Amino acid sequence: MFTRPFELFRQINAENVRTKHRLDAVQRSGIDAATRMRRLAKQRSNALVELARHYLPELNHQSMQNSWAEVREKVRDLLLQKNDRRRMLREELQQATKHRLELEHERESAKQSLHHERVVLSCKLGNYRKVLRDDPAIRNATDEIAAIDVDIECCLTELERTNECAKRNLPAYEQCHLFNYLIQQNYGTPQYLGRGLQRRWDRWVAKLINFDNARSSFEHLHAAPAALRDLIEKKQRRYRELLSELESARRKANEQHGVQQQQQVWEQASERLARIDEAIESTRRREAALSDDLYVIDNIKGEFYEQAIAAYQRFLSDLEPDILKIYAACTDSPIDDEICARVRGLQAQIDEEQEREAERAAEKQSLNQYLSGLTELRDRMKDYLRATPADVAFNDGLIFGDLLAQMRQQRCSPGDVWRTIRRCVVQPKLVRHWTDPNDSPSREVSPNEMLPLQATFSATAESDHFGTTIEKLDREGVILPKDSVKPEHFLNETSRDSARFVVAAVCRSEHEATDVAAALSAHGVDSFTFDPISDALWTHENLDPTELELPESILVMVRADKADDARRVLVQRRTISEAPWKCHECGTQMLRGYGVCSGCGARHRRHD
Repeated sequence: MFTRPFELFRQINAENVRTKHRLDAVQRSGIDAATRMRRLAKQRSNALVELARHYLPELNHQSMQNSWAEVREKVRDLLLQKNDRRRMLREELQQATKHRLELEHERESAKQSLHHERVVLSCKLGNYRKVLRDDPAIRNATDEIAAIDVDIECCLTELERTNECAKRNLPAYEQCHLFNYLIQQNYGTPQYLGRGLQRRWDRWVAKLINFDNARSSFEHLHAAPAALRDLIEKKQRRYRELLSELESARRKANEQHGVQQQQQVWEQASERLARIDEAIESTRRREAALSDDLYVIDNIKGEFYEQAIAAYQRFLSDLEPDILKIYAACTDSPIDDEICARVRGLQAQIDEEQEREAERAAEKQSLNQYLSGLTELRDRMKDYLRATPADVAFNDGLIFGDLLAQMRQQRCSPGDVWRTIRRCVVQPKLVRHWTDPNDSPSREVSPNEMLPLQATFSATAESDHFGTTIEKLDREGVILPKDSVKPEHFLNETSRDSARFVVAAVCRSEHEATDVAAALSAHGVDSFTFDPISDALWTHENLDPTELELPESILVMVRADKADDARRVLVQRRTISEAPWKCHECGTQMLRGYGVCSGCGARHRRHD
């Protein structure tokens, strides 16, 4: 019963899916294990801290003497640092207190000086005000300023009223034609020139409109605002003159009694007292901070104690749980025994998790390499089928499931599996018909009947159906015969000299055969390629094609006396090709026989 390639592909795909599911399960379990490891490590760290606090309840000379010899030096250094820090803080606190007392004494002196300057300033201000009250010029100027201020206020009110009246009444005068006529004739002025009838007419018009009263009102509305503005300006000038005189008199009195100088002295004394108060407040804050630091060092387990506990914890974490048990047994307290038992239990769980993590890492690497090997096998199968025009089947000797199991267990490499597959290849008998020369030329050729040259082109066309690219070299797929195989094994003996050559390698294509021949030639082994089918078809013209049962392979032939050298060269070449390697892209270390990296999918450079 033959096995077809699609069955191998189905098994490969099924193994690929199963392996990916297993890989996902391993990765999920690794995430859960990392969470458990962090929790256990935190619990172990807390237990060690508790044990360290039990062995070092406080940082003093007695606890330092009672501490273990391994950490006593570190505890002594921290205790010395604590004492040095305490001494330095006390010195700083004493200096700050001394400075504050000096500032408070200086503040009392500054307060007395400020009080004295305030009294002097009050006396000088009293004399200054008395001079201002008793000086008649200043008194008169002050009274006149007050009167002018009232007058200016009244004038401004009158000017505002007059402006409103002019704005309300002047348009009526400007719109009266008879009033404007008499104004233009200069009626009632020395410039009037009217005589006779015109005079009598103008007099009648003036009486009609009461021109005399109207003209006086018109002139008042025109002249009053300007007169009021002139009066206001005059009073303002006088007001400024009086203010200048008053300011000059006050400045003279101020200079006479030194009020301004005394004011500056008092302000300087006030600023000095403010600066002293601010310095005292800053010093008090400094004293409070130093006192807090001293309180922490003397009464609270502060930073030095925490450093000592951290050093104790590091020492305890470096010890094995059994050693901790021995140390705990040396004390009378049962507390450290209970803590050590808890630490041993946590350490045992951590060790188990680490072992399982190592197993998961190894399994993950194995699964990745297995996936890489499956991909490599699938690619080789595809390349082989593209390069093989005839149908391919495999004999009963191919138990593909067992081969995949061995590759999964890393008992064999993809190259080993591929060579086993190649050895189990069974190709159907090639049936190549052509027209018999004795037949009539007019006989119709059936679809399955081809001439030799036509058959060659037909195989090429069938190969192009799968792809036109040049197939890759398959060095692991090159079969090396176990024994020296003579050409008679493949074709009938036709020459007496044929026994002088043996088969060194069986290749699937001319390209691979040429590559093998070049490698042999580089080592001084002469060789040539041999195609059994072509030789049989062209040498035996009367050979019945239906009886031709030859594998489609290209043989690499060498002289019989060079067979061992050729085999040694090819085996060495295969060994180098299958050696373990490190991926040039991601740095993953690959086992022998794997041509594709399981980390990034890059191909081995020797397999390109």
